[in-house]
Amino acid sequence: MPRTALYRFYDRDKALLYVGISGQPIERWVKHRRHAEWWPAAAYVAVEIHATEWQALHAERAAIRSEDPKFNKRSRKGGK
Repeated sequence: MPRTALYRFYDRDKALLYVGISGQPIERWVKHRRHAEWWPAAAYVAVEIHATEWQALHAERAAIRSEDPKFNKRSRKGGK
């Protein structure tokens, strides 16, 4: 059964930078490293494994709403 990771990247002061999900998190992090403006500030990652992509997506949306990560566009006022 495929599993999906929900991950949170934090800076060195443990401020939340970004929340995301992926079935292949290491591959996704390589893309973040190449393109994300927040990547240089990332110092710590926390990972939760969810049994389904749907569960991870639901958890991601809830985390973005309640935790307001600095670089998730959806968490910014006026974002989607």
